[in-house]
Amino acid sequence: MQLSGRSYRLMPETKIMKISKEIVIWCVLVFCTLLMISLCFNEGLEWDEAFSYHVVHGNGFAELMRTVNLEEPSHPAFYYFILRVWTWIFGESLLSYKMCSVGASIASMLLGTTLIRKYWGYGTAILFILPTGLAPAVLHYNINIRMYSWCLFFVVAGAVTAYSLLRSSHWGKWAALVFLTVAGIASQYFTAVFYMFIYVYIFAELLRKRKKHIKFLFLCCAADIVGFLPFIPLFLNQFVDNRTGYSGGAEQVTSMYALMEYMFTTNIVFSVGMGIAVLVLALVSILFFRNRFAGGDCLFGVVCLVAEPLGFALMAAVMVFNFGHFFLPRHVMHGMLLMWLGIAIVIPRISRLVYCACAVWVAISGMSSYTIEKALEYDTIPRIAETKEFIENMMQPGNIVLYDYDTMDMIYRYYMPGQEFIFWGDKDMEFLRGKRVWFIQLAGQNFTEAEKESFGIEAVNLGQFGFQGMHQFDLWQITVAGGSQ
Repeated sequence: MQLSGRSYRLMPETKIMKISKEIVIWCVLVFCTLLMISLCFNEGLEWDEAFSYHVVHGNGFAELMRTVNLEEPSHPAFYYFILRVWTWIFGESLLSYKMCSVGASIASMLLGTTLIRKYWGYGTAILFILPTGLAPAVLHYNINIRMYSWCLFFVVAGAVTAYSLLRSSHWGKWAALVFLTVAGIASQYFTAVFYMFIYVYIFAELLRKRKKHIKFLFLCCAADIVGFLPFIPLFLNQFVDNRTGYSGGAEQVTSMYALMEYMFTTNIVFSVGMGIAVLVLALVSILFFRNRFAGGDCLFGVVCLVAEPLGFALMAAVMVFNFGHFFLPRHVMHGMLLMWLGIAIVIPRISRLVYCACAVWVAISGMSSYTIEKALEYDTIPRIAETKEFIENMMQPGNIVLYDYDTMDMIYRYYMPGQEFIFWGDKDMEFLRGKRVWFIQLAGQNFTEAEKESFGIEAVNLGQFGFQGMHQFDLWQITVAGGSQ
């Protein structure tokens, strides 16, 4: 058994055993990576992904920052900087955009093969890598063109860095913590709540062991504030003004069980209950088996295990007062890898049987999560190929595209970059004369009989087309009297 980097074994570990463990741990990482990449070849986009594409595509840093300031409803700009650099290096394909998120997940798993293995052993490393790649909710955002996989990495890397610098303080580790903190908060504001837990852990350990080093923590906090200063005007503007026009609703803000469903739901019966049971088992065990944890492992494990649920509760309490911003479980998912790290630290120290059972459960849950995500990525795009073919063959640059579901032009613009988009409520029939007009009917709007008679409108339904998920629509070709098609 390996506890906190110190070995307690009945027999010495041979070189072959060590090599075998290295092979296993790297095989797990490669396996998870290949499964994630296999989900990146569909050509569907969610609305948020289309927004990320819109912010970054074709923009330099100045234009990117301007777009974020004008249009981004709730996030700062650092993630978009990462995505911009990534696409400069690896190209502008949709696969490249998705692989940026996969890259962050790989970085998190590499923590498992390096620092986590070093401090807590191979068993903990494997039990961390599996959910990092495949856990419910985590897998979806590992391939999603958003900031969440990067925030997961920044937070868990910050926690491991904090643990490392308490073992051996060095200015480079403090600098790394500053960078990871600023990068995380400057990618998604809600990560701040998890850094609060990390910094409280550092303060408690320094107070217990090395009071004279507390000054370094205060210097670190000061550096964090200085690093975040450029993002403060955007932060105040976004949280005062809810540009999304959407509110999450009280049941989404206050239900802890909704968070558990979000973290553990698969297509396995009682998957949520089993996930809660594992989390509770880890929390109870760390109290009953404290003698099996060396140094600050016990406190670190507790912090990792409680950060996600307590962070959710804290932010839910804050968001009850609103601030003009909506709140959903995904906004506090950044502590999920902390939770899985805490589980991975505690479970191997209970018993070998418990560890094996938990590892099997995590693996089965991961594969179940993969089947769900595969269906979400590939079974929700039944018409995308024919839709893209129609756009390529029939639509010409400068055509007018009417749409009746507000803001859906964010998605349409990706597939039809050369068209001019007009929302149904903003249409001017006189302007449409002489234009080639297409109408994407998703919300059920249609021309009135009076409009048809007054403007001599002819509308031909070309059939059903669509992109991903709910975005299946009727496509109409519109002719306004006095103009060409």
